[in-house]
Amino acid sequence: MTQKIPVTPIIRVMLVDDHPLLRAGFSRYLQETDNIEVVAEASSSEEALSVYFEKLPDVLVCDIRLQSSKSGIDVAQSILVKKPNAKIVMLSQSDQHELIKRAYKIGAKSFVTKDSETEELLHAIRRAYDDKVYYPPNIAEQLAHYGTEHSQLEILNDRELAILKLIASGFKNQEISNELNVSLKTVTNNSNNLKKKLGLNRTAELTKFAIKHNLIDLN
Repeated sequence: MTQKIPVTPIIRVMLVDDHPLLRAGFSRYLQETDNIEVVAEASSSEEALSVYFEKLPDVLVCDIRLQSSKSGIDVAQSILVKKPNAKIVMLSQSDQHELIKRAYKIGAKSFVTKDSETEELLHAIRRAYDDKVYYPPNIAEQLAHYGTEHSQLEILNDRELAILKLIASGFKNQEISNELNVSLKTVTNNSNNLKKKLGLNRTAELTKFAIKHNLIDLN
């Protein structure tokens, strides 16, 4: 009997970066790599959100600093609110502590600096595709310093976290229902659950909690 050779799946990647030369370089490198296909590119936050939901790539690679109305973190957060299982790799010019912290807390699968070896980005994409978190050793070391703080968010499931972000952003229950395409009853139940888990009842308290944990953008 002939043994079947396992087929390596093609990973569909979308790139978001407002520097054309850098984006072209990343794209060329990935296109030359086995089992990677760059299916879409974007240069702004607005374009990124539009194209992402049109193409629905397996993995989104997004620069944090975008010269547009929203940052890469905002783009990732907006996507994760509507698609909690989205697999996102954040790119950054620096390993600034606060940027790493925000990327991790919103649910990005990886954080890679632009001065890393190209193999590092490839590894991050493949880990994200496998639904695994990957932060390079020097960055993972920084994350270890605020594990306790993050544990407060761990008690919330994806739906509760998405609803918390919208409540803190000023959305009413009916608006949240429309935004997430779920019933009003689902919103109410999850809202009550997250309040019990966090021990917070008032919207102002939830907003303060969300700001403290960088779940919403104040700009």
